[in-house]
Amino acid sequence: KVKSLTTSPKFAKNNFQPTELHEISRNTDISSKSLAVNGGSTTMKTERGLSKLDIAIFATYFCTSFAVTLPVDLMPIISAEQAALSGSGFVIASFVATTASISTFCGGCGKLINGFVCQGLGGRQSSSLYLIGMALSLLGLSYNVEISKFGYILGGLEFFSSMQWTACSLILANHYSTDPVRFASSIATLTLASTCGTLTAKAGGTTLLFLINDWRIVARIGASVALLGSFIIRFLVSERPNDIIKSSESELNKLSFSAVKSSMTSVLGSPIFWLVGIAHATALMTRSADRILGSFVLEATNIPRKFCGGLTASMTIGFLSGLSNIQKFHNQVNAKSKTRFLRRRYQGAAISVLGLALCANSNFVNIVFPSKKVLAGVIALLAGSMAFNLSFQVYQIPAMVSSTLFEENKAVCLSLLDAFGFFLASPVWAAASYMISVMGENGWIATWTLLSVLFSIGGTIMVNVLPIVLRKQDALQKV
Repeated sequence: KVKSLTTSPKFAKNNFQPTELHEISRNTDISSKSLAVNGGSTTMKTERGLSKLDIAIFATYFCTSFAVTLPVDLMPIISAEQAALSGSGFVIASFVATTASISTFCGGCGKLINGFVCQGLGGRQSSSLYLIGMALSLLGLSYNVEISKFGYILGGLEFFSSMQWTACSLILANHYSTDPVRFASSIATLTLASTCGTLTAKAGGTTLLFLINDWRIVARIGASVALLGSFIIRFLVSERPNDIIKSSESELNKLSFSAVKSSMTSVLGSPIFWLVGIAHATALMTRSADRILGSFVLEATNIPRKFCGGLTASMTIGFLSGLSNIQKFHNQVNAKSKTRFLRRRYQGAAISVLGLALCANSNFVNIVFPSKKVLAGVIALLAGSMAFNLSFQVYQIPAMVSSTLFEENKAVCLSLLDAFGFFLASPVWAAASYMISVMGENGWIATWTLLSVLFSIGGTIMVNVLPIVLRKQDALQKV
């Protein structure tokens, strides 16, 4: 029957060959195998749209972003509560700046340590365990009554959350390592989950505070969301697809202690890394600035405390809209125009922060802003402008530098640049806490002015280093 089939006029008319019939059968068999389920999850995807894995990872990281951002809404109320107990108005700003310093330092420690933990336990297990840690941190926050412990509890929350991006990225790489386009798309989905979770926490947290009027209950809701994320990644996500049992020996060798040590030596031995690290660290401070912005709004405007944290959503919107600078940057005709474009972005950020310093000046505010609600809106716009002007630097420059100058050690360079930013931000916020507590109402002016100076220094360094990166990038494209 097979012989008669292959010699029939209909078969010949369609130009089928016996070998092609075998290939069709083999491909069909492979396609059917790709639908297999592993551990309650699957990497099956439709012709268009997200796979089940992408949706589960999106939900997990959404829960992470929601849980770690929720305290931003709670801090103005917590600090005001502590100020009422202590009887000092300046305790609010000093307490918040100290908390931001401790939590930022703990996040930096997490960036250095948790990558190795993730490699040892796997992304799925690490993410699930650390989300439970986030839930316990938020529960501890809700039951804590000692002012000295708030910073360390939020530091633990920051430490546990620093695992999640690495863990989720590792899982996606395990599933999509043979499909770079699919992997890039999944990372974009992860970024979207971060933005959605942050915005939901800032808007939803304000709404919950308005409805419930008890920040401790809201913190426990955040703990429940973190536990939900732990459940999702534990039971709805697999570490890797069925047909990949373990990494190859060469891949495992790259993760050995000696190889990691060699990579760190290569990166840390480069002067350009340190220059880029300082510049990136100054820009990265905008990521933690929202932790003190809510308390600044409260002191400057005296609007209801439950709305102060929600106004920090302007920074998230600024970061998101600032991604439009990516296309504008690459549309520049040459390295000189790209450098000029970047300089303008840094100048815009510095001017925006100087505007915040003016908003902290009570004499200036009383003349220009008779309405405190208008002042709150101006502060939100200036904070959003700061984030907009630094969005490209925060998200794009580390990847550009790592892939161009450290091609063999991209991951090490990226993680160390982020850790650099965390560790620089910690002493800066500690200094802000000291200035606010010592200088009184002028402390906020000094804090925002210091931040403007740091942006100017970082911008000056970056615009001088960028031409080196762009020349190397052009050379690689010509090869």
